[in-house]
Formats: sequence, structure tokens, C-alpha cells
Amino acid sequence: MTQIHECGGAILTGENEGQYDYCDQCSAYSYEGPVPSGTDKVANRKAWDDAAPRSPDGAPDEEPQCESGQWSGTQCSDTATTTIEWMPEWWRGTHAAAGSRGRWPVNGSIRSRVCRACADEMREAMGDWAQEVDA
Repeated sequence: MTQIHECGGAILTGENEGQYDYCDQCSAYSYEGPVPSGTDKVANRKAWDDAAPRSPDGAPDEEPQCESGQWSGTQCSDTATTTIEWMPEWWRGTHAAAGSRGRWPVNGSIRSRVCRACADEMREAMGDWAQEVDA
């Protein structure tokens, strides 16, 4: 059974000079023990680039920023209030041909924490390929 990180992402296992666990949503990771609450992608990337054994812990009072830039390429500055699961365009043809969309997180879909306006825009632009989920 897939573990869910506090940010709503799935905890997966990777291999890079040893086995580590990581969140597919916020990129928090750990080579030793549970994945920390680090949901700051920039801090997580810096820790990875510096070869730290784990991500830093995120501040518990931080408001999550809208992540619609993962889809649109333009970062929104609003606070994320919901989670949208969406299928990247490059996977849609495969899923349509198979007659099944599979299940997250192994089907290639992405979960993004977004503000209400961006959630509405994503659902309008992608139709059935984007849906609001409990994360």
C-alpha cells in the first residue's frame, strides 16, 4: 500500500548511491528514517544538490503556495487550497487506447496543490483529465 506524505504526495523509493524514500509531490526525501515534513521544493532541491542525507523539515505554519505552474509553466502566487490530480498530455493517448486511466501514483498522473481559481482553470482546460481529490 502506498504511503501518503503530509503534502498529499506518494512516498516512493529510489536508488542513488543507496536506497532512499521520497515524496513525488514536494520532493522531500530521506536516506535514513521517515521522509521529513519538508514541503519547500527549493530547500529540498538544495539539500539534494548538497548531498544531505535528508530534506530539511518544513515550517509547520507555512501556507502552501499554488503549484499550478507544474501544469501551466507560470507560477501563481496564491495560497493552495485544494489538490488536483491531472494527467500530462503525453500520457493521455496511451490511457485512452488502453481504455483505462489506471490509478495514481503509478499511472503517471500528477497531484498539484493549487488555489481555487487555478483548479477551475485546470479542470476547464483539461476536462476529464483533471479532477479534484482528497489528499
